Amino acid sequence: MYWSLLLTIAVMLLLMAPMAFAGEADIKLPDLSQVMFYGRATGRMLILNLGLIVCAIGIGFGWMQYAQTKNLPSHQAMLDVSATIWETCKTYVLQQGKFLAGLWILIAICIVYYFGVSVAYAIG
Repeated sequence: MYWSLLLTIAVMLLLMAPMAFAGEADIKLPDLSQVMFYGRATGRMLILNLGLIVCAIGIGFGWMQYAQTKNLPSHQAMLDVSATIWETCKTYVLQQGKFLAGLWILIAICIVYYFGVSVAYAIG
């Protein structure tokens, strides 16, 4: 029983080996304007327009919560603690932003090298 399971797994791995040479750039995506959902909504409409509506609702909700929280009364000691926390977080976010910018540049260089030099895909 044990050997037959190993043999089955080995055969399956050998048969799947040719698929290992395909990359994400080889995936053929359908044209979203040609895809219909429920007979009337195109893929572009669902992804772009409805996504923008969801984003607008989120922005409106966030703005409402911000305004309600800002209008609440607070003690001066709590305001001082809040200012200290704000400055600490602002410094942290700026440092993380510098790190992420460098990381994005490194990733962009790797992508350009991979698709432009190593695999030689046509851009555009």
